[in-house]
Amino acid sequence: MGKADYYEEAFMIAMEEAGCFHLVDQMTQQQRKDVGAGIAGSVKHEGQAFYTPPASDRYSQIEREWKAKYDSLKAEYDRYQETAGKTLGRVLRQHRDDHVFMTDDGEVFRSGGRTEQIA
Repeated sequence: MGKADYYEEAFMIAMEEAGCFHLVDQMTQQQRKDVGAGIAGSVKHEGQAFYTPPASDRYSQIEREWKAKYDSLKAEYDRYQETAGKTLGRVLRQHRDDHVFMTDDGEVFRSGGRTEQIA
């Protein structure tokens, strides 16, 4: 079954549901085939009448959105980490120019020319 055949059948069903099947009975087989082919052509060119962006546009948009969210969260995390290091340095009474940071294991280091563990 080709597309024209499918749309011919869809046309006949739609006419029947609309109560116009008696009009379809007056059509020749060729006229019904021509209507099916016409509908198939209309569907083929539907994108020109009603713009539907390609799926790749949506995928690109989704990628841009998650990348922007990731970049925002990464920047927030970096700011938090920097602020935590400064706060920890003040609490431990370290020199302000020394970079204080903590590892995932909770070890605290100071980096002011050389790196040393301070807690």
